[in-house]
Amino acid sequence: MKLPLRIVRDTREQLNCGWMFAEGFDPQPIVTVAKLETGDYSLVGHEQDVVVERKTLQDLVGCLGIGRDRFEREMHRMKGIGAAIVIVESPQSLLRRGKYRGKLLPESAWQSVVSFTCRYRVPFAFCRNAREAERLCFDFLRHYANGFVKKMRAIQKAEGAS
Repeated sequence: MKLPLRIVRDTREQLNCGWMFAEGFDPQPIVTVAKLETGDYSLVGHEQDVVVERKTLQDLVGCLGIGRDRFEREMHRMKGIGAAIVIVESPQSLLRRGKYRGKLLPESAWQSVVSFTCRYRVPFAFCRNAREAERLCFDFLRHYANGFVKKMRAIQKAEGAS
């Protein structure tokens, strides 16, 4: 029997915009709302170990432009976390073609994403839509949890052998 993920959703995530993990997940995750210091989603008890930052395309563009200083501080915090990712709810092609509101040049926006990835060692994953992005978040958190469980089992096995 698989245990459900216990996902933490940051209190600052807007209810009508964020991911709810309401359908199509097996087993159905349990989502709680709590303040996260970094990121928008994590796992209960692992908030300092794994984080997901959710971005719409328009939000990302704002973070690469006028909100850049705040976003850089967020990226710096994410760099110190073992498993972190920025998931964008739009295809990369829309960013690179400038299909957003604002004056930020598309090439500048793209180069900022590449630069942040290199500097902070946090990948950006561009998805086709919000549903695909939500699925990626779930899978990212699930893989982290599975890896953690394997490590704990190995420790228990090693302790049992001694």
